[in-house]
Amino acid sequence: MSNTESLKKAAKIARIQLSQQEEERLVSEIDEVLKVFCKIDEFNVYPKEPKLAIERKFRKDKIEKCNIDPFSNSKFLKNRKFIGPKLVD
Repeated sequence: MSNTESLKKAAKIARIQLSQQEEERLVSEIDEVLKVFCKIDEFNVYPKEPKLAIERKFRKDKIEKCNIDPFSNSKFLKNRKFIGPKLVD
């Protein structure tokens, strides 16, 4: 699809009426923007090898028994379950 066709389709979707002069001006601006993007595409922005190698070290988890009762510090309990306000009828 050419830029002129794309512009006409976008104008139709946006319900914008463009004059012939406006169409020509916008198509030339779109062409300029696309040329800039083509130049940007020519650059190699992704190096083949990373410049800095990072070695990740993970700690080993230790599983220990918890001696704290989770219910000991709450006054909102019923049958060893936390209670709160009723949200839905």
